Amino acid sequence: MKKTDKTYPTPLAFLIADSVIDDRETRKKSIIGIFNSICSSRFPFRHAELSLFVSLTEGYGEYNSFLVCSRADDEKEIFRTNGKVNFHTPNSVVEMSFVLRNIEFPTPGKYTFQFFCEDYLLILRPFEVVPMGKTP
Repeated sequence: MKKTDKTYPTPLAFLIADSVIDDRETRKKSIIGIFNSICSSRFPFRHAELSLFVSLTEGYGEYNSFLVCSRADDEKEIFRTNGKVNFHTPNSVVEMSFVLRNIEFPTPGKYTFQFFCEDYLLILRPFEVVPMGKTP
């Protein structure tokens, strides 16, 4: 995908974690249990729950966005969700967290989470799903 004259937000962070806690009083986020790999003794493997944290800035107005999880070797899509991202000012920092439940990973290997705005890939987060006892 080529970047056009359209301006896209700038990514600040993209993390995989056990959970993201949003303190409603302080508006601070606590990211608990950041990880880069998942282990399983059987495949296909259904992961009960994980969280993603995405932070963006320098956006202008509203963007259609989507999050995709896919296998790295053949780009087979595992999961997708979409929505809108809205920036009140270009200096705004928009922080989003996604709780993903029961995602099925068919095989061990490398996977990616990809975050898009208006069909433009903003940021990619690789991770591995490994058989129990193997080192990622």
